[in-house]
Order: sequence, then C-alpha cells, then structure tokens
Amino acid sequence: MPIADGACMSHSRINLLSAAVFTLAIATPFSGAAPAASSATIPTALGSPELVESLQSVSHDSPREIPPIRRPVSLEGATVYAESADQVARVEWALGRFEQLGLKMPAVEVWYFADFSGCADPANPSRQRSGYLLIEHDKYTIYVCGPEFTLLHELAHVWDHSQLTDDLRDRFLAKRGLENWDGVEWARCGGEHLAYVLAWGLQDGNVRPSRTKPNDDDSLYEAFVLATGAAPLR
Repeated sequence: MPIADGACMSHSRINLLSAAVFTLAIATPFSGAAPAASSATIPTALGSPELVESLQSVSHDSPREIPPIRRPVSLEGATVYAESADQVARVEWALGRFEQLGLKMPAVEVWYFADFSGCADPANPSRQRSGYLLIEHDKYTIYVCGPEFTLLHELAHVWDHSQLTDDLRDRFLAKRGLENWDGVEWARCGGEHLAYVLAWGLQDGNVRPSRTKPNDDDSLYEAFVLATGAAPLR
C-alpha cells in the first residue's frame, strides 16, 4: 500500500508494501576501511529542524541488491555500507550514544548516502526522504540521507521495536497525551514521538522536534527519562 503523507507506519509488526522499483545512488568508491575510534564530537549538519524531521520509517519485504561498489564495514553492532569514512564514523558515534546509556540494540545494517536520492520511498520512488527503516523478519536496515538527528531517529525506532515493552509504551502514550503507537497521523503517533524524544536527548546539537508536541525542554526531558530510565546526553 502507498505511504500516506503525515501518517506513521507500524514499528511493532512487518507491513507488506506494494513492490516498487528502488534505485540506489552510487557515489565515489570508498575503500571500506573503518576509521579509528574517536571521542570527537560529530558536528550537527546544517538545515532547519523541519528539513531534519522530513522522515518516514516503513517496513518492506522486498530484498535489496547490494551495489558491488560498496564494501561492508563491520562495527560492533552494525554493518555499514557507506560512501566515506566520515559516514562510518557517524554511525559509530550514534551507536555509542545508545551504548552510553545502556540502551541495548540488535544488530543493524546501515546504508549511508551523501544526498537524498539514496532514500527514495520504496512505495513511491519519486519521493525522497532523509531516512527510513526497513524491518524484515527482525532484520533491521536503515537508509540515511540526512544529518545525525536522522540517524538517531531511525535507530530509536529499532530500539523501540526490539526492546520496548507494551507497558512502557502505554505509560509513554499517557505521558504524551496520545492513544496510538502507530497507524495514525504523524503528530499523534506514539512511535514517532518516542523517536523524536530519543533523538533530541542523544544529539550533540540543538534540533528541536516541531512535528510532535509538547516539545519544550521540560516535556522532552521527562519523556526521555520515562522511556530510557536515564537523563539525556545533550
């Protein structure tokens, strides 16, 4: 089925979308060597919060073909198909933010692109997004074309799907004044609220969610602590 604008998709089950042609952008070859671990701060990319938030997470059952030009880079907890060592470092940094708070994550596969052409909507390839998540029988594949906030947002969906209990989801919904975790319009979707709350609390920058409210610091802080049991890292 097509992805409707403004509607969130389920992150607690696999949704079968209509088959669609999806062409991956291929950039300059990357040697595949992982960068040395560093504690240096990854700078927040330029762009308005509205642009950063132009996200959609979907589930899809169509296999993806690996372009031969991309060599997998193995990190602890992830396999990264990147165009540059900097992109690999960003994934390592983002995973490290979850690890700092003891937020367990399953293994993920991350495809990183330098422009939005690599994140075409699987159900509508003419639409380009800054990132989305595919869930295939508990295999998690993230496509990222946006800044660090996008990557954190999509990783938060993985954490939600793999770790969050129904009881905690219910308490989070009550805290945010919501009724549904998924399947409703974006602003009322608990799963999107959670992903934005976690991305807000784990970021190094100061991107403030504008599509999910309340979005004042106190409300975001309280929601983050409820979901994770820890204070934000920002």
